[in-house]
Amino acid sequence: MGGTSTDVCLIIDGVPAPAAERSVDGLPVRMASLDVHTIGAGGGSVAHLDAGGALVVGPRSAGAVPGPASYGLGGTEPTVTDANVVLGRIPAHAPLPGLGVLDADAAAAALDHAGVDAAGVVAVVNAAMEQALRQVTVERGVDPAEVAMVAFGGAGGLHCCELADALGITTVLVPERAGVFSAVGVLTAPRQVDLVRSWPTPIDHTGLDAELDAPRPAGVIGGCRQC
Repeated sequence: MGGTSTDVCLIIDGVPAPAAERSVDGLPVRMASLDVHTIGAGGGSVAHLDAGGALVVGPRSAGAVPGPASYGLGGTEPTVTDANVVLGRIPAHAPLPGLGVLDADAAAAALDHAGVDAAGVVAVVNAAMEQALRQVTVERGVDPAEVAMVAFGGAGGLHCCELADALGITTVLVPERAGVFSAVGVLTAPRQVDLVRSWPTPIDHTGLDAELDAPRPAGVIGGCRQC
């Protein structure tokens, strides 16, 4: 759980679930990737009341600048981070790198102005994340009570225990330096390049083997060729 989204992925026996094709803005992308399910629920997700008076959180985000009202950078819209500050889940008195002391009064004022309750904001965003977790477990025939939850991102540790309780998960792992865990993963992951080409004649495979055996482009290390 970061500033703008929550990303969940099922890992079984140490291997994350793969996806041969994903959709970006409604367009299919046939490129090997991890099967990560993303929802607009992060620390910067904006809370508001819809036309019917129901509390909605996200997918719109306040971003990093101006960010949540509690950052003191000019933001006026209430966010999940502001709700956590008001509830005392993020200590406002402790200086944060790059931000300093958070402004709890500004967070409370933003929530009040929007007519939303801090506890309600947390409950709504938790419900959205719970549904995302169920989608990658229960809907795939996996009992979430049989797996452990690894929670990372800047806001992951704030919500993981409530989500674990809701799903019956008994083990929650919060890695050291969880806020930069994704960056550490990028730095330490093995280098790989996946090459994908379309084959124009699905029925006629003449020449396909030669294409598969063709030398890789210069500079490609490892990887695979898919047609």
